[in-house]
Amino acid sequence: MSADPVRELYAEVSYPGSAFAQTHPARHAAIARLLGRPAADVRKARILEVGCAQGYNLLPLAAQLPQAHFVGVDFSDQELARGRALSDAAGLTNVEFVCADLRTYAPPAGSFDFIIAHGVLSWVPDDVKSALFALCARALSPDGLAYISYNTYPGWKQREAVRELMLMRLGGIDTPAGRLAAAHATLDDLDKLFAGRTESHAELTRGIIASMRRKQSGHFYHDDLDGVNDPCYFLQFAAWAAEHGLAYLAEAEWETMFPELLPEAARAQFARFSGDRLQLEQQLDFLRNRTFRCSLLTRTGGPAVTHPDPAALRTCAFAAHLRPPVAVPPLDADTPVRFGANSAQSFETKDPVVKALFCVLAAAWPQRVPFAELLPAVQRLLSHARVTLPADLEHALLSRLLEATGRRFVDCLSTTGITCVPTPSAAPWVHPLTRLMAAQGLPVANAWHEIVPLDDSARALLATLDGRRTVFTEYERALLARFAAAGLGQTAPPATA
Repeated sequence: MSADPVRELYAEVSYPGSAFAQTHPARHAAIARLLGRPAADVRKARILEVGCAQGYNLLPLAAQLPQAHFVGVDFSDQELARGRALSDAAGLTNVEFVCADLRTYAPPAGSFDFIIAHGVLSWVPDDVKSALFALCARALSPDGLAYISYNTYPGWKQREAVRELMLMRLGGIDTPAGRLAAAHATLDDLDKLFAGRTESHAELTRGIIASMRRKQSGHFYHDDLDGVNDPCYFLQFAAWAAEHGLAYLAEAEWETMFPELLPEAARAQFARFSGDRLQLEQQLDFLRNRTFRCSLLTRTGGPAVTHPDPAALRTCAFAAHLRPPVAVPPLDADTPVRFGANSAQSFETKDPVVKALFCVLAAAWPQRVPFAELLPAVQRLLSHARVTLPADLEHALLSRLLEATGRRFVDCLSTTGITCVPTPSAAPWVHPLTRLMAAQGLPVANAWHEIVPLDDSARALLATLDGRRTVFTEYERALLARFAAAGLGQTAPPATA
């Protein structure tokens, strides 16, 4: 990872950075609490990102959590320089960037409450893999959480075959432009070979080709054409972690961890693994042909909880965009109501508590609603509709929320409640970092740390929202409404801004 050829490779072909919702420490803290583990207060946490590149994942978190402290580590001086320049221009004072090799980087023991390593493990040699696990074991605080993403088998087997075919065709081609051209030519040849074929192998290969073509050149080059791309089985990952005193906790993609939501026949088959979480997770990977994981690790020790505790959701905040057909539909137990009629995630229910829950969240969108506010709002809605309340409404609501997070009907699971203004203010303001990233054509993240697609006109407007503009065209007002709905919070600038 420290070798000059590797630095030169990233200098020639930059890896396009981005924000990734699943890396948000507030999500990790919520999942830890659900599984009986304490977690640091994210708002004041110490957070390390390994392989931070230009900081496009780290900097939006730092802007959102001004009292937390962030450290970004990477081996590329060139990438880090971009991150420093952006941080300085945005006035961020809670971020530092460190140029270091993971094999020699040695922060003090217990330095960090959260460690993020997205897109690192599968793309580095074995000694760097070992150094990453050792870093997490040493630098995590006692209740700390490490997030590590990686490519997994069995799903990567077919992608690996396509990658290896491309590499066979690249022999003797040294320039990035030449390698990219030859790789795309290989994909073209594969398309022709599988044209008109309908067997599952052909369909799978076509899907892989399409996903590779959707990538930016930098992503495609480093993800699929680099010298190292080393997928593993989940059990191998868990064993490597255990060798360094780390224990598997859960997936940051929480919705993948609910075998009880599988069809009945599948649940019966997986029942035999109910006493062994690691084996269960590995078997689920075979069922889903999984290609990628985002795993959370803790330092070994503490209670081993195998089933989430709904009561932990009392400390969380939620957001959901699935809307009812009208603001307040019938809430009785006899009338079915569909939420999100135009969404692939739509669902229908007769359950009064579920109806009231999603009506409250839909009305609050795009805000995250803390449970302490959600419970009385649901109670008021049901009482106003003269629906008989459950004997223990809090327990009923918690259990419904847990299932909704597992079915991915809830967009946000977090320990922090962040307010997003649902309608444009008279003098809209967004963080200087957001304005800079919009102006420079960089990925712009919203309150949920998701990337918001923006065209040139939207970027141009967003870059001007410094709290001083009050006059907008009708078209710009429409764009402002879109920003608000997308979670790009607009408000008056804070007193310190």
